[in-house]
Amino acid sequence: QDSFSWDGRIAVGGDDPDNMLAARGDAKATGMVLALKKPAMTATLDAVTATGIEVAGQRAALADLSVSGFGAGPTDEKSDLPRAALRSLAVKGIASAGGRVEIASLQGKGGNLELARAQDGGLVLPASKPDQKEPGTAASATATPAAPAGKATRERDFALKVGNAILDETRLSFTDKAVSPPFGIETSAFGISVRNLDTAKSGSDAAVTMAAGLGGFGSVDANGTVKPDAAEISTDLSIALKDIELFKFNPYIAAAIDRSVRQGRADG
Repeated sequence: QDSFSWDGRIAVGGDDPDNMLAARGDAKATGMVLALKKPAMTATLDAVTATGIEVAGQRAALADLSVSGFGAGPTDEKSDLPRAALRSLAVKGIASAGGRVEIASLQGKGGNLELARAQDGGLVLPASKPDQKEPGTAASATATPAAPAGKATRERDFALKVGNAILDETRLSFTDKAVSPPFGIETSAFGISVRNLDTAKSGSDAAVTMAAGLGGFGSVDANGTVKPDAAEISTDLSIALKDIELFKFNPYIAAAIDRSVRQGRADG
């Protein structure tokens, strides 16, 4: 990293291992770069600023967190591994204690995400093991060992509460090489908002609104609710399609009905 600064105080000591650390202050870091060899990927972050930091044992709070200039992706320009970027992220009112994290508000702008599906039908993701082959993940059938009972219990105890989360001015891109001819599409002005998310309240509803243009081939809007229960996530969404150019989706239409569409639009 280019620089790191801390303005505040830090105290370490005491007999209780759960309450040995106390800190209060502000921090800033710039010019961070992370490089991976396998897979060959890099991640960069222009600046991170955190103000109103308070740590007391197992409790932590943060008044404001701002992130700018995030980018991550493969070093090989021809690779189908995911690429992600975010121009800015602003988070306010963060508190953590006893496995529960609360966030008052979160807003991200200028996002970009590129995903690809390989010929084997799996999403192209970084290999989870050093000897695992790319590109897709569908062929991997390695069993995951069961987590110890204590660990599983701790994971279920984790809870997240978010008052308001917004992501806008974002572009999503998807390439599918598992169909013929290969399919590709990207959104324009993608945006999503989530309000009143609380995984600790069983049966509670989080309000969701989403809008996306399909790069000149129509648009998709959705709104409704999500029940973010830890055991099972359920949704109740109303989805509206407008001016969807059907010929764009011929690789999927032809596979389903052995026919292709020359022209026509769909609304719904």
